[in-house]
Parts: sequence; structure tokens; C-alpha cells
Amino acid sequence: MAGERTGLPGGKKAAFATRGYFAHQRTRRGRQLGRVLATHYEESVVARLCNGKTHLTTALQPLVLAAEQAVELAEETRRRTLARSEAGGGSVAEVNWLLGQGYQVQCQDSSGTRAQPLAASVPQWVADPRVPARQVGWVPVTTTP
Repeated sequence: MAGERTGLPGGKKAAFATRGYFAHQRTRRGRQLGRVLATHYEESVVARLCNGKTHLTTALQPLVLAAEQAVELAEETRRRTLARSEAGGGSVAEVNWLLGQGYQVQCQDSSGTRAQPLAASVPQWVADPRVPARQVGWVPVTTTP
């Protein structure tokens, strides 16, 4: 399952259109489309239209709850479900909420402040076979920045 938000620039009369952030168009009017995707099936489970100021951090929980209801996702199934999110949905509070719901979580983080101690805690770095210039490593579960 993946959560994402897509900017939809539009005019003043478009439903939910407000001034918001749109890539390379900072003061543009438009809406945001929040979606939960069943990536294995390449299908949208839930899609919600939000105003142009909506960030994924505020839309993620309602989207995930709507997806749970749409597919009748039981607690047992959530433990086997990977919730992926872009950096905008990967705030500490959102990640903790997803973990509290029983999901496995994979997300991006853009905080150097959190990344440095986590990187320092990796016991062994391994060369990525697909990208030789990159290394990967597991962060111990007990590590908290």
C-alpha cells in the first residue's frame, strides 16, 4: 500500500482550489489529490480531492483509514501490509501512527538531524549491487534519534 499526494493546478472556480504549493509554481491555485494505492495490483484503493494547502502529513491518516474500510483490512492483514510513503507523509508522528496500527513501514525522510545518528548506528555497511557508489545498512530496531 502506498500513500501519495499529487498537485493538480487549477483555476479559481475549480472545486477545493486554493493557493498552495505546486512544484515550480509557488503561488498557484489548485487542489491536491491524495491516494492510497494497492501497489501489487496497481490499483487505487482510495482517492480523495483536497484543497491546495493540504499536506500528506494531515491527509495520510484519513486516507489509510478509508482504505482499511474499503478493503475490510483486518488487523492480521495489516501486520503483513507494507505502508510506503513519500517524504511528506513520513513525519515521525505519522510513521509512529502507522506502526501503532500494525503496518510495516517504508518511507523517505529528509531530516539530516535524524539521519546522522541513525547512520552512525548501522553496524555494517554493504555495497549496493545495483549502484556501486551507494552503500546500504540496517538500522538497529532499538535506535531512536
